Amino acid sequence: MNLKKKGNGYGVASLVLGIIGLITAWLPFSFIIDILAIIFGAKSNDGNGTAGKVMGIIGLILNGLLTLIIFLALIIGMGATA
Repeated sequence: MNLKKKGNGYGVASLVLGIIGLITAWLPFSFIIDILAIIFGAKSNDGNGTAGKVMGIIGLILNGLLTLIIFLALIIGMGATA
């Protein structure tokens, strides 16, 4: 008898995208990967989906903070040379 629960793949996809989103949080357009991880995590019904959703949220926050820091550094740098 096979008692293994069959998943739908959204959880694994969310987990993989969440990990990639965390690794590439410093890239300008990695927020797309983080949003996809959150969406797939919301559609999933297992623990991998929850982990991927959390990593997607953390990656999205990191991406926003790093984008803000880079933007402020450019503004301050341009003001210092003027």
